[in-house]
Amino acid sequence: MAESSGGGRRRRALPRAERDRAEKTAAELTVVDEVPIAVEAAPEVDSDSSEFVWVPPPSQNYFARHWRGEISLGRSYWLNGVLAGFALRAFLTSVAHTYAGTGGPYGDVARMVATRILILSVNTWQFVGIWRSASRSKARGWALAAKICICAGVVTTLVQYGRGLPALRGAIAQARWLAENGSATFRADAGGTELEVYGGTRLREKAEGGAGPTSRSASGASEPL
Repeated sequence: MAESSGGGRRRRALPRAERDRAEKTAAELTVVDEVPIAVEAAPEVDSDSSEFVWVPPPSQNYFARHWRGEISLGRSYWLNGVLAGFALRAFLTSVAHTYAGTGGPYGDVARMVATRILILSVNTWQFVGIWRSASRSKARGWALAAKICICAGVVTTLVQYGRGLPALRGAIAQARWLAENGSATFRADAGGTELEVYGGTRLREKAEGGAGPTSRSASGASEPL
């Protein structure tokens, strides 16, 4: 260990090991490029957590794509909504006129119920798909207009179904009566001024004086209202 005196000050030489350690520390402090940068790891997502969201892969099925809102708003509204609605109603009207009066007493009732179920299912598919497509659309004005139309369509559909319940109950009662009393078919003609009766009925009524029941039948008759 060497000592030196200069101006009354004494300096002690450091051991070699300590000098090497001090130089190494100084070198690490001066090197900036080699300082490691801490990267925060992404948090793990627990599948049982409420924050987990599963995004289904895109579907190739056209009906599924519309249901998920993956089709453009214009096509969803005008093609799948407006045009498809007109085509469906035209088809159902044609079927109703073609098969009217067939299938026995409950044939028309069955067709009426099936028609309402089909229309309700298609309307649900249309409304949900258009709403979701509007939610994804960047054209906020058209999206808002489409959602307003959807709300109006839902209200209109519910009102129509509510008004159609009495007609459905009447059709069921008529079918029950025909099943018990005959198989006649009634149809309005001549601008609604005549009622045509096809088939036979077994109408029974008490004769005057307590006589036994009699039977009347009408076949191919036309009676003015």
